[in-house]
Amino acid sequence: MPVATLTAVDGGSVKIDSPLDFSMIGATTFLVARIAQHLQEFGAGELAFGDHVAQATEVSFEEEYSVQGGRLRLGSAEHTDQAGGLSPRSFRLGVWSGKAYCVKTFIYNRPTSELIDIFRLFSIDERDDGVVLNSTRGDVPVMMKGAQVPKVVNNIQGLGLLEIRRLTPEIKRQFPPWDGLPVRGGGIFHDDPRGQGEGSLVLLGLSAVTRVYRDPALLDEEFVDAASELLVTWS
Repeated sequence: MPVATLTAVDGGSVKIDSPLDFSMIGATTFLVARIAQHLQEFGAGELAFGDHVAQATEVSFEEEYSVQGGRLRLGSAEHTDQAGGLSPRSFRLGVWSGKAYCVKTFIYNRPTSELIDIFRLFSIDERDDGVVLNSTRGDVPVMMKGAQVPKVVNNIQGLGLLEIRRLTPEIKRQFPPWDGLPVRGGGIFHDDPRGQGEGSLVLLGLSAVTRVYRDPALLDEEFVDAASELLVTWS
């Protein structure tokens, strides 16, 4: 069966094993760190990911710097919540791009120079199958774990969108005390909060928990069959 590996932005190795023909092209990985008093989200993916984020947030890059063997681009935009009638907020985006991967993060209503300071808190380790952030500054408190469990997002045609998280004791306690449907990769639980059959499947494995949103082209039975052959590990 095909096996694909991606290095998550926290340094974990995520492996997806499925009989479907798929790849990690387009996969993204996210981490929320606590930096002093702020929660800071980082996202990483292939080089095009940073440009996609900039386009979606209507950001034009205005500054560029050489940082840790790559380039750090900074840009800003004014975002207004039309429905809520809130005042405009200054959205500032920073994207570090290496040889094959990039890392993005953003801030609101803070000066662009703070994005440079944020990236200086980390060493960026670009690997063959992903990019990793490592905290380097001891004088600024950075909590890489505990603020939010890191995740990897990937789409597999013929199955659906996968949201993969490292399995922690806290996450394990959120599951029912009984076992899910036994399958190759662990146990499957059906999450249908509205009782309308539009929910997702959750695969609980030994090291990872994977929420799978059904490919619209699949019937429910086909969806369950495809998910039953999935094996995901996070090490």
